[in-house]
Amino acid sequence: MVGLTIEDTQIQNFCLLQVKDLLISNGKSLKDFSSLPQPIHSDSFIYENGFIIDELNYDKIKMSEMYSFLFQSLTTEQVDVYENIMTTIL
Repeated sequence: MVGLTIEDTQIQNFCLLQVKDLLISNGKSLKDFSSLPQPIHSDSFIYENGFIIDELNYDKIKMSEMYSFLFQSLTTEQVDVYENIMTTIL
């Protein structure tokens, strides 16, 4: 099973966006703190969508265990279809 990974720069950007929102709610701005980097706004839409945040926060260990359990119950034909699909998209 392919795991979801988030790059360090994306995590930093997410944190900066959260800090920016907190500062704005207190009448400040990230620009008031010249030593802090500025967020890259091209990624900001990802973090504003609650559905995407929920999808990024799933329990990867539990999901992997569920995958293993369910995969064992597939028929030979279903395994063949699954492998064809995974080979095509990966």
